[in-house]
Amino acid sequence: MLILSSTIHNLNIMILTNIAKQVVRTMSTFRLALVQLEVNEVKRKNVERAVSYISSAKEHNADIIALPECFNSPY
Repeated sequence: MLILSSTIHNLNIMILTNIAKQVVRTMSTFRLALVQLEVNEVKRKNVERAVSYISSAKEHNADIIALPECFNSPY
């Protein structure tokens, strides 16, 4: 009985270890989209262009989307 109990315990540890590895692998993977766009003096056009790139990034399953610091106005 002790041998069977030990075997089941070892099997449970192996199963839990594999589950933990899968969780870590899933949680540590993400898709990052970096947007580079032409900025002009018309703020509305800048925002429309940014929204278009954001939509495209989401279609490609981006988890995080980074826009340029001053995307809505010229430098």
